[in-house]
Amino acid sequence: FGPYGPPRKKSPLPWVLAGGGALVIAVVVVLLLTLGGGNGTPKDAAESFAAALSGKDYDKLRSLTCAEDRKEIDDLQKEFNPDAISQEIEKNLGDMPPEFREKAKQLQEAAKDIKLVATVNGVEEKDETHAEADISLKLEGVPDDLKELMRTDRSDKIPFVKTDDGWVACEKK
Repeated sequence: FGPYGPPRKKSPLPWVLAGGGALVIAVVVVLLLTLGGGNGTPKDAAESFAAALSGKDYDKLRSLTCAEDRKEIDDLQKEFNPDAISQEIEKNLGDMPPEFREKAKQLQEAAKDIKLVATVNGVEEKDETHAEADISLKLEGVPDDLKELMRTDRSDKIPFVKTDDGWVACEKK
């Protein structure tokens, strides 16, 4: 071993620290993914609500809505379900003159590309358990032939209430 003796044994400390650091990073990422976009504040709830509305995530919308208003989410899901819209148009095609049927079928196809985009303009806290979000709703991809029949832009005030599960949209309280 020479004049210096046997080589020093390497310390496992750097490996322990690196492993611990990786674990901390993994936990932070998981928490951000699972808790991000939550409903801990009225603004978080409104942002999550708007994102769920834009993404047609009806399960998320239900979780961000009070029990009294969940039927409205079910109605909304039926109303914006492309299959239901197609069935409704299909049902009415038989009553149309032949020259309108082809146009209706074209509109039916074009309507599948319509996208709803919800944006939070602001949130006003009324008190510790009540807030109101100003949410803009914009329809994108509306065919020119349908623009006259549909409002493509609107803004709504949506009330939020604080519950044991966080802030939720709720008209009835």
